[in-house]
Amino acid sequence: MTNEKPITLGAAIKQVLAQVDGPVAVDEFARRVLAIHPSKAKKPDASVRNHLRREELGRTLVYLDRQTILPMRIAMKGVRFRIPVTRQEATQGYCSQNLPSCTSCAGTLPIRMCNCGMPPAAP
Repeated sequence: MTNEKPITLGAAIKQVLAQVDGPVAVDEFARRVLAIHPSKAKKPDASVRNHLRREELGRTLVYLDRQTILPMRIAMKGVRFRIPVTRQEATQGYCSQNLPSCTSCAGTLPIRMCNCGMPPAAP
């Protein structure tokens, strides 16, 4: 008898996301996940949908509409940022603009919350 732990729902979702090459219906996606991670729940697809909304949305996938999802690696292909972000800023998640004209956060807010999109002040 092996001591292998069964795959978690999150791991099954990540595995299926890695296999998807484009938009996929949520029902089809749930079917693929449940083939890897069987559930005895009354509504097993509801647990997959809840996990997608609560844990994966905006991190590993995006909804194109109520019934279609797209892996983030495909949705973000070719995206460019207007403000250059250093590796340190990306890993720490903080705005380091510290521009004289930036009075909204002075580099103290996380990038996703900063609204300092103001151009730098003239020298």
